[in-house]
Amino acid sequence: MSKIKLYIVVLIFAVSSLFAIKGIYAYFTKITAPAVNTLTVEQNTSYTVVHEIMNLDGTTYTEYSRTNYTDVPIGTTVTPAVLTMHGFTAPSTQTVTLDSYNNTVITYRYIRNQYTLTITDSNYVTTTTPSGTYYYGQQIHLVADATDSGGSPFLKWSDNETNPDYTFTLNDNTTIGPIYTSAYIITYEPNNGDAATVDTVIPTHALGTLPTVSYDDCVGSTGDYHDRQCTYVYKFEGWYTESTFVNQVNESYVPTGNTTLYAKWNKIYFAHDQQFTCTGSNYIDTGIAMFNQTNADKDFIITFTVDSNSGYTPGSGVSFGSIFADMDETGEPFEGVQFYSSNNTNYTMNINTLGNKKKQSNTGYVTGQSVIIKKVNGIVYYSYDGGADVQINNFSNFSPYYDRTASFCAARNAQGAWYRYFIGEVSGMSVELIDPDAYTLHFDANGGTGMMIDQVVKLGSTPTIHGNQYIHTGDASFGSWNTAPDGTGTSYSDNYQITSDLGNAGDVITLYAQWIPAKHFNVHFDANGGTGTMSDQRFTYSAPAVPLTTNAFTRTGYVFRGWNTAPDGTGTHYDDEEAVRDLTSVDEGTVTLYAEWWKIEYNHPGDAYFDGTATTFINTGVNVFSSTNFNKDFEIRFTFKSVDSDMMAVSPTQPTMFNVKDETYNKYPGFNIRFNNSVTTMTPTYRWGGNTVNMPANGISVSNAPIDFVYKRENGVITMEYTYSNGTTTTHTLFNQSSWTLPQAFATNVAFGGYFDGNLQPGRFFKGTLSDMIIIMEQ
Repeated sequence: MSKIKLYIVVLIFAVSSLFAIKGIYAYFTKITAPAVNTLTVEQNTSYTVVHEIMNLDGTTYTEYSRTNYTDVPIGTTVTPAVLTMHGFTAPSTQTVTLDSYNNTVITYRYIRNQYTLTITDSNYVTTTTPSGTYYYGQQIHLVADATDSGGSPFLKWSDNETNPDYTFTLNDNTTIGPIYTSAYIITYEPNNGDAATVDTVIPTHALGTLPTVSYDDCVGSTGDYHDRQCTYVYKFEGWYTESTFVNQVNESYVPTGNTTLYAKWNKIYFAHDQQFTCTGSNYIDTGIAMFNQTNADKDFIITFTVDSNSGYTPGSGVSFGSIFADMDETGEPFEGVQFYSSNNTNYTMNINTLGNKKKQSNTGYVTGQSVIIKKVNGIVYYSYDGGADVQINNFSNFSPYYDRTASFCAARNAQGAWYRYFIGEVSGMSVELIDPDAYTLHFDANGGTGMMIDQVVKLGSTPTIHGNQYIHTGDASFGSWNTAPDGTGTSYSDNYQITSDLGNAGDVITLYAQWIPAKHFNVHFDANGGTGTMSDQRFTYSAPAVPLTTNAFTRTGYVFRGWNTAPDGTGTHYDDEEAVRDLTSVDEGTVTLYAEWWKIEYNHPGDAYFDGTATTFINTGVNVFSSTNFNKDFEIRFTFKSVDSDMMAVSPTQPTMFNVKDETYNKYPGFNIRFNNSVTTMTPTYRWGGNTVNMPANGISVSNAPIDFVYKRENGVITMEYTYSNGTTTTHTLFNQSSWTLPQAFATNVAFGGYFDGNLQPGRFFKGTLSDMIIIMEQ
């Protein structure tokens, strides 16, 4: 019995060792009755199912999917399911009994199906995949001819694809071919720099869905107008059958032949999409002068929303905050447009023309509503949240023009300074200008040569027809314009003043040059007190303007200022080298032009240093507003070069470097340039029958030296022009001398380095350097 037990133990150890080697574990169960001791063995295995699909070459395969199964008992019978895949033939199922300790891999291979491609009318098709049998998934590339043998245009493929250059994947037996028909070709001209798109429409069918287009010159694609660095964005106005935008079409339009449709755009001159916080001291200057000579005839649409209203910044004479304004405040009725709030709830619309004030107080606007102010055919309206238009005023005969610019969150006073600041939040701001209805004059040389651009004429306006710029290679002169090449139509003289519309909106009227035997005239140049010689200049009558010969005369103590048809300067003035034409209609006539000389009344070439005392003060001795000179034109030129840092210590009260003011009058009229509280910024001032006006510096500072100044009087209008180191030139109109008569002539002369007080004593001395001071005056 003990031997039997020993054998059993040895056997068990042997079996255990064997299992351990195989990685399978055994254990004993010992029972008190040795006859029923038993041995139990547990083990698992794994298998993998792989699906492979045939490649397009019909030979190789690529694994499509793989699934691993683990912990499966040995002896298990498995039959993995096959996949159902379009375009492939599935293999038969495989049954496998797992009887190995090693992993079992079961592979299914799917055969790629072959399909037949049939190309109808293949003689009109270019392809590298002609009719034949191809595997499922083959890329088919077809290019259809533009027309068939009968000249009918390509319409579409038989599967309704409209692109003649067509690529698709073969998924089944396929029959395809091009369809040609006598369809109308529709060309969509986007007018935005993109290429035109072409579509076709079967006769008697409507256009259907129209293309979507966009247009802007923005750098970025997202964010606010300014964030995207846009100069302009454009609003799409629709598709039109003419490039002059007369007849607009929609999806239901049925063309009657090949048609070109033109996209019409309207320029949004300013847009600020995001919310802007008006702090009570800031503003947005759009830079758009809605009522200057260029834009006053245009209609406009102004949009914005007041999101919140916290009032306005109070100040002298200010009782409200301006939310939007483009208004000239130089005198009532303050021409232009203004929308403002006098408190947190009441809003006023103020829209005025010359002599016609229209103010709508407490308009009923509610914060958060969208505002639209628009001008349509000269009539100005406003509306809120898309409600009914409220007519305010008629601008169809607006006059005079002015150059104030449209702004948000503030307005500008008569002197151009910002004020009436609004406090709140404004969003959705835009300013849109719309060209009026007009017709076009097209000019035809009719045998001549040269180039002239078309002239667009607004309906109801009375401009002059552009002067002829064509020339004739033969000895012929321009005679007139005519609506017929042979002159049998309506005739118009050169520079004809239009008195009534020559056409309707969108019309293009061709004017043909009419040529007549050439006439000639001569211009004789007279030195008029100067010395030198100049030959006569010959002109052809009705030819384009030709520059006058450059002046060659000189006169000691005088400056040449141009030519005049009268020796005393009372005739017609022409600048040196000015282009002229048709100074006389007399064949072989002679026109004499007399040199105009302005006398040099004072001249200091080069630098002049001023030491801040009377010692270096310059009394030029020239009184441009004396009883003798009061109505003569003049020029005063000088250059500011530097200012000494200790000037304010030497002359603490308004040191004046240039002065043409008469302090002997209560209103001390005239103009000057002075320093107020520092040696860094100069203040040009002027007064003529009212309060002193301090002009905005705008670059007139010591840091921009040297600065060239020019003061002029021409036909009674006083202007100041300055140019500084970066080449920027700015001109300001100071006043019109003819609009106010001085009680008496000036008592003071032009001065540099200081000014004359009411007792004609110099003071307020400048310390620094000026140069090239000169005063010239007509005789």
